[in-house]
Amino acid sequence: MTAKNHVYLSCHGCDRRLLDSSILVDYFRNNNYVIVNSPRRADYILVSTCAFNKNAEDVSFKLIEKHKKYKGELIVIGCLPEIDPARFRKRFNGRYLVTKDLDRLDSFFPENQVKLSGLPDSNEPFPIISRIDKFFLKFRLSREFSFKCLLALKNFTKNPFAPLNPLASGGVYIRISYGCSRNCSYCRIRNAIGPLKSKPMKTCLEEYGTLLSRGHRNFVLTADNLGIYGADISSSLPELLNEMSRLDKGLLTKWTLLEIQPDSLVEYKTDLITFIKEGKISTISSPLQSGSPRILRLMSRYSNIDNIVNTLNELKGANASIKLLTDLIVGFPGETEEDFNLSLEVTRNALVDKVHLFAFAEWENTAAIALPNRIDQNVILRRLKHATTYFGKNNIEVVYV
Repeated sequence: MTAKNHVYLSCHGCDRRLLDSSILVDYFRNNNYVIVNSPRRADYILVSTCAFNKNAEDVSFKLIEKHKKYKGELIVIGCLPEIDPARFRKRFNGRYLVTKDLDRLDSFFPENQVKLSGLPDSNEPFPIISRIDKFFLKFRLSREFSFKCLLALKNFTKNPFAPLNPLASGGVYIRISYGCSRNCSYCRIRNAIGPLKSKPMKTCLEEYGTLLSRGHRNFVLTADNLGIYGADISSSLPELLNEMSRLDKGLLTKWTLLEIQPDSLVEYKTDLITFIKEGKISTISSPLQSGSPRILRLMSRYSNIDNIVNTLNELKGANASIKLLTDLIVGFPGETEEDFNLSLEVTRNALVDKVHLFAFAEWENTAAIALPNRIDQNVILRRLKHATTYFGKNNIEVVYV
């Protein structure tokens, strides 16, 4: 064993970043490092960060501050360094890697014989920091924080047996692509994750076949933008699903599709309905972000609301047991009360089962930051409270992130 051979990992982020961290566990173990469960014992501390909104960014910075006090070298990875680079460089001057450059970790450990780029993807997400840890990292006396605590308590009393990790879905993961080539006006995440890079279909099917042979029947298909899979390799999501269906013929498999954008739902509606009727697709996550065509155009997103609602209705009509999940951004610049109420009404009409609510976050170097008519934070908080009440009355589960 070398003198520096103990590694500690802490991960905060989406399911894709949790999969990245699981690969890092394999990477270090394959190079004879020991993964430890305490940063006090570590020679290297890797903190995986998230900054999809201001709350996530604040938690990431507090994780960094928390781990600075230990003797091991702190290496920051994930999306934060690229999403808010100015603030990041003021608060951290150590080594770091952005998500899209994660393979460059080999240059940090040149003596390692097993290279990160040569390892297969992971199918099991790394354990995220607990909600209790996140509570203390985020704790502050504010109206917004109090609202989040009350909502979390309300959700817990409704379903005390729900998993503490909201990403726990009861299935193994297959990541089918990396990156996103879309250009939403509010988003900086694409800067951190890079453009679309689809996995070869052969690789996806080999992963699927291996997991089937191990007895797995519940699968989560994930990507930074699931619906555009294959656009860079002359393939498509329906083609992949058809090949998977041929591979598991006769087996009772269930698929969860995460992060498929509304325009892809509309485009692939016929194929998806076929698999829903067969009972294969059990859950679809598709971020609406707004129910107002005007706001969606300002967001540079697909804005034909009638097509979206009709498609989601047809998906639910194909099998009433399918779970439909969505995201809504509250307080986008220029959002009127009418726009906000449209978002509520459209979500209800679309027969959505669960909504993730986000307060609009301003990021430098995005088109949205130049838009006029900023929404006051007190107005955003009032709308979030109203949305929670509205969705509760319509039996739609709410998570405020």
